[in-house]
Amino acid sequence: MEISRKVLENLGYDIEFYTKESYLIKTTVAPIKKDLRRYDYAIAVIVEDHVQVYIIAQKQVFKRGSETTIGGGKSITEVDTVDWLPYSIQQKIFWPLIEEFSKYGLKEIQNISAFQSEKINNVNA
Repeated sequence: MEISRKVLENLGYDIEFYTKESYLIKTTVAPIKKDLRRYDYAIAVIVEDHVQVYIIAQKQVFKRGSETTIGGGKSITEVDTVDWLPYSIQQKIFWPLIEEFSKYGLKEIQNISAFQSEKINNVNA
């Protein structure tokens, strides 16, 4: 549990909450950009007999011009929750985590992205 906290702090993440009782660490929301899109994400780490790392994300979406009002005080963007992120963003988040965890002797046992691509290929076959 302490190793996970150190890893996140070493990578510059701010810890929003840290609960030893439920073996959970969650970071504050951080922005990341891809092209013109902005994604906000937080990392959740669950530590039991192994470490599980999850990304919690939302996407900033521009409203169409016909849906916004000029001077109405409404935002021209809205937040959309997403259950996936572009692979390039996933790599920007996960690779530094994997490298930092490996410094403490922990290693990756399951690459979810490889599992997901196999699952997609099996469905399309």
